[in-house]
Amino acid sequence: MHILSFDTSSSDLHVSLLVDRQPVLERTILPAGAERQEVASVLMMEVDRAFCDAGWSKSQPNLVVVGIGPGSFTGIRVAVITARTICQIFHLPLIGVSLLETLYFAAGSAEPAAILLPSTSNQFFYGAFERTEADPVREIVRQASGPADALLSQLSGIPTWFGATQSSSLLQEHELEPLPKLKNIGTLQAQLAFDRLSLNGFSTETFAWQNVLPLYLRSPSVTIKKNYAAPDPAHEPR
Repeated sequence: MHILSFDTSSSDLHVSLLVDRQPVLERTILPAGAERQEVASVLMMEVDRAFCDAGWSKSQPNLVVVGIGPGSFTGIRVAVITARTICQIFHLPLIGVSLLETLYFAAGSAEPAAILLPSTSNQFFYGAFERTEADPVREIVRQASGPADALLSQLSGIPTWFGATQSSSLLQEHELEPLPKLKNIGTLQAQLAFDRLSLNGFSTETFAWQNVLPLYLRSPSVTIKKNYAAPDPAHEPR
């Protein structure tokens, strides 16, 4: 199975091409400037370049895997829309994988565990997962966003928590395991998707592109431009 996988939920772009679980090409593109959405704007160009470098034709993939978030609103939206469009054109199955799922998968925990990611000040993305015979990453606490006190309530029965080191001072009741370092998000989420497919007998009928949506866990940060409320005489109705 030839797999195209990409993620633009952060300021970096992760692209990976795999045959089954084996990476053929992995590429991480960092933004050249301070613009957070810069890499999302070059997604298709980098996918084309990856195909060229790997010697793949555009019709070669059998499956597309996309990161659905949480993270950058624009990055998630661009990635999901691009993946859905590719799959619609080439009649391919599409599997969406969240960043929290990917982190639990990369951690390799044999027991149920929670994943915590800082979102904004004193806010976190979180969820809890377990490994089963039917699913390598089964959600047991719904992925959400909230303050530290919400985590203490929602995750109270989860024995192991993985979180960023800067979270420790806010969640002193729990000793946090370090989050796994992800060399290429695209590769890991593709390997998780492949494992799910294998447990499903490699049937792709349930993985239609229409079913994959962005995972927005918090309200968007909206900035009102200065003097936005001031009426412009040129735009007044006549």
